[in-house]
Amino acid sequence: MLIANSQAGPSGPVSTIYSVTDFLASIVFTTLYLSVAIIICSVIIGLLAYLFRPKYSKKKWHPFFKPSNKKPSRNMLEHYQAAGLNKHEIEAFRSQMADSRKQIINIEANFQATAKMRAIEIRHNIVKVSKNYFKDIVEEPNRRLDASNFLINYLPQLEDLLEKYNEINSHVAKNKQTYLILEKSALTIDQLSQEIVEDYLNFHSDTYQELEDGLKLADRMLHNESNNQTNLFSQESKDSKLNDFNMDDPFDEFKELDNEGE
Repeated sequence: MLIANSQAGPSGPVSTIYSVTDFLASIVFTTLYLSVAIIICSVIIGLLAYLFRPKYSKKKWHPFFKPSNKKPSRNMLEHYQAAGLNKHEIEAFRSQMADSRKQIINIEANFQATAKMRAIEIRHNIVKVSKNYFKDIVEEPNRRLDASNFLINYLPQLEDLLEKYNEINSHVAKNKQTYLILEKSALTIDQLSQEIVEDYLNFHSDTYQELEDGLKLADRMLHNESNNQTNLFSQESKDSKLNDFNMDDPFDEFKELDNEGE
């Protein structure tokens, strides 16, 4: 083909074929150069973005609670198994505690929304009590049924009441009925906070009883020791009187008088 066309002369079909070939080659080389340039630019931009990435890009979690969407660590898994929980119970327990964690975070935020709610929170120290209660349940997962009221009833109710109170309180217009509802809600929140505190104390009632028994035992030992010391002092005093009597025998005086009479 090329040979045949080459015999047709310089102004014939040969020049046409060569011009088309050169055009196609230039397109291919141009496309290749552009692709290489785009790849190099992309690599440079990606490298610069990585080097100058913001330090706060890492997602932050709540300072008190750790994320629960991961599998439990080996230590926690062994902790749950040592408490007697099987695989199904561990999954259910972690799911329940994840819900409770979110509720406590929301409760803490809602208590700070108004001055009246802050006063209730300070009166009962309810946020700190709830967080410590949460930790204690994690430490003793086999006692989760003892804390069922706290996990299933008290926390969801408190979260719901706080959210509704803050929502109604944020309304621009309020009438007498609105203020009555807010006052009744505040009283219920106060009572519910007190219930949580009492439930927390009941959860630790055995510990308090052990401490009270220990105090009684220590007091009894101290009382007995005091009595023993008192008896010892009394005995020493009595022995001292007997020694004095023996050493200063009054009958010696009569003997001396008898000797003088002789």
